[in-house]
Amino acid sequence: MSTPATDPATTEREPTELRLSESDRDIVAPEARAVAAALQDRQRRAAYQQLAAEADEGVIPPALVGDLERLLEMGLQTGRFRGRYGPGGETAMARLFARTPRGAEISQRVAQANAALAALVGQTLEQISFSLAGWNAYAIQLKTDRYALRIRVDGSGVQAESLEIDA
Repeated sequence: MSTPATDPATTEREPTELRLSESDRDIVAPEARAVAAALQDRQRRAAYQQLAAEADEGVIPPALVGDLERLLEMGLQTGRFRGRYGPGGETAMARLFARTPRGAEISQRVAQANAALAALVGQTLEQISFSLAGWNAYAIQLKTDRYALRIRVDGSGVQAESLEIDA
């Protein structure tokens, strides 16, 4: 018997304003300025210049939260935050990202995957393997005497894809 581990439909969360700590401001504002300086598109450049100005003030309005998410994803994925601001700066930006709608969605998916893994507690692990699930996407399969679980890990996070009972 196979059951989906999570509801594949995602709900879009409405962004709300985000308040920044002083240390968050010290990273977000100059990074937004750096991105703005590198952009050719006037509209995008203006958006990141506005993001920098709002970061200086300590509050990111809902209209700029998507730009903040992209800035944070770029800095975290490329290692820029760690390289420029050290592990503490990277951790601070990861925490800030977790407060955004996209970060909250990823955190929810991680919690769902952990809940699926919890079904395996106390079971005898019979098999574990990784496989390529797509471009830059991987799956881990775990089989116990009672369950088979498949978890996908890709650029959008982690997701429990299936949990088979009495596998």
